[in-house]
Amino acid sequence: MYAIGALIPKEAQFSGLERRKNQVMVVLIAETLALWQAEPWARWSDEIDLALEMSVGGEGTHHAAVVMGNAGLQRGLVVYPGEEAPAGLRDWHP
Repeated sequence: MYAIGALIPKEAQFSGLERRKNQVMVVLIAETLALWQAEPWARWSDEIDLALEMSVGGEGTHHAAVVMGNAGLQRGLVVYPGEEAPAGLRDWHP
């Protein structure tokens, strides 16, 4: 387990707006670590679109999410605005 606060240097801890940005970064780092530890790519392929509801400041928004990395390549989570992934996403080839 990592100490999230230890990842942000003391000189980056400011007041006001900068403090809020710091808090957002701590949450982002913690959630990224939780995603990495959960290893969702071991269970889901990128062929599955997930429905995701986010709430910020009490206001909820809907998104589509795709877990990357089931094939052992780049791992991560892609979040798209709206109820579904973009049209033509499955047709794309590198």
